[in-house]
Amino acid sequence: MYFFKVKCYCLTFILGFKVFVDMDVICIVGPTSSGKSYIAHNVARRLREIGIESEIISCDSVQVYKYFDIGSAKVSVELRKEFPYHLIDILEPDEGRFSAGDFRKRFDEIVFNLVKLRKI
Repeated sequence: MYFFKVKCYCLTFILGFKVFVDMDVICIVGPTSSGKSYIAHNVARRLREIGIESEIISCDSVQVYKYFDIGSAKVSVELRKEFPYHLIDILEPDEGRFSAGDFRKRFDEIVFNLVKLRKI
């Protein structure tokens, strides 16, 4: 499992113009069932302890769909109440495909909004 901070270049629109915004993002990556969600949640807790607000963005291709709880290892609803989680349970299973491009667009919007709110 890897834990690192990266520069993220998000495409957004400001006053009708396309703008790339440079921002830092903490990434936790690793194989399936390696504890990434657990670590992300605990990192968010630690950040809160030192006065830094954060939110968690799931990058799992299955967790975007509602009702796909078994086999996707979604964070419990109880834990999701402690911190905002993004891109979990956002689509009905019959809404069609959610492409990498769709994901990137939503990811960029979320990160851009977090930066405006001064969150990680």
